[in-house]
Amino acid sequence: MNLSDFPDLATAKSYSVSKTKLISGSQMKIFVVANGLYSYFKNHSGDLQAATYDELRGGEFNFIDGHPSNVSAMLDAMIALSASEGNVTLLDGTQVTVSAALTNLKNAAIAFANGAHKPFESATQQQFDQAKASLTPKTILASTSITTGDDTHYLINNGAREKHKVTITVSNASQYDDVFTVTALTKNNDDDDYAVDSRIRGSIALKASETAPITLTVNNSDLLRRVKYRVASKYDREFSAIAEYAVS
Repeated sequence: MNLSDFPDLATAKSYSVSKTKLISGSQMKIFVVANGLYSYFKNHSGDLQAATYDELRGGEFNFIDGHPSNVSAMLDAMIALSASEGNVTLLDGTQVTVSAALTNLKNAAIAFANGAHKPFESATQQQFDQAKASLTPKTILASTSITTGDDTHYLINNGAREKHKVTITVSNASQYDDVFTVTALTKNNDDDDYAVDSRIRGSIALKASETAPITLTVNNSDLLRRVKYRVASKYDREFSAIAEYAVS
């Protein structure tokens, strides 16, 4: 999702996506110690507890919901078998049952592994408006004073090493920094259709509040064909463009 995909800023700010992750042995150790269970796992003779202790020393734990390698069932089994295992002591000295401590450990691990992220929570109204404005760029064909036949928008390269320049003039200043992209449309013969030539492409920036004409020079020295230029702004605005021969 992009910021421009939302109908308003409030909807964008409240949008959340899941952000799952594995839990490192070091991070799991923090949860274990906080719940008074480190000695429990270290000294226990049971296979489940021993396996957990081994993973605390450099392994990983998977508590991602729905994942085939999720180990929640292992903690569930320990919880079910812990009714008679007495108490453990938390960091603040509180005594809790092993069953309660294991349950709290499981809940902490699941919450950590299955977090949510709001990618647009800090977006501002100005950023939202700018994202929306960029959905409606304007595209025109650059005019030219060089004409051949009845196609008044093309320039002909007759084998010479030529450079063309495209000068863009805006009608009014914008509140956003803008970028104009110039793309060449070319054809070889009169009966052909113009097609985008991906080799001939350039862009030029115009700062917000600026209105002075800007010029992009394009090198067409390898072409023996007709070419005209399509100019697109990032934002919807009034502008004109003219293509001319450039002085080498």
